Amino acid sequence: MSDLRTTVEDNRGMLKKIQLVIPRYREYRLREDLRIADNLLRVYLADTLHSHVQNSIERAIEALSASNELNVLGEVGKIGATVKGLEAKIRHAEQGYSGISPADVISEKNLNRLYEYDLKIITLLADLQRRTEVLLNCAECNNLPELRKTLIDMRKMTDTLSEALAGRRTLHMDIPGNSSTSKEE
Repeated sequence: MSDLRTTVEDNRGMLKKIQLVIPRYREYRLREDLRIADNLLRVYLADTLHSHVQNSIERAIEALSASNELNVLGEVGKIGATVKGLEAKIRHAEQGYSGISPADVISEKNLNRLYEYDLKIITLLADLQRRTEVLLNCAECNNLPELRKTLIDMRKMTDTLSEALAGRRTLHMDIPGNSSTSKEE
């Protein structure tokens, strides 16, 4: 996946390019472009979780149901529920506001830190996606011992991903002047 910050910069129209030369508006435009890139990345990550991981888990549940493997079906369902929750957390994660003259300003540096934190989550999702493919294969081949090992790995991976998302949230809340997100708790 290419760096979305570059993609957003490359897709600037004439008006946005003009905004870059106007004092104080330039800072807004740069922060807003980073916020857009962060949002695009989070949508991509959530869509990946849904289309690859969640769909494979649902197919594994169908395969296990067809072979009447009810004893592991609940465990796979729990992983599926966890993944749905993670998808929602990613899709609706906090993002910085970059108004022209906001009372609380999130700097370009801090927006970059949030974006780089999101980029680290991609590795976790790629690992989870690979393990989900193993889970589906085990379910379709009725390989229960390997399926149980895969479930243990996936639980650890979802826990790690959840911790990473909590770390991102903490980072977001620790940004000076960013008090609006603390009201959600």
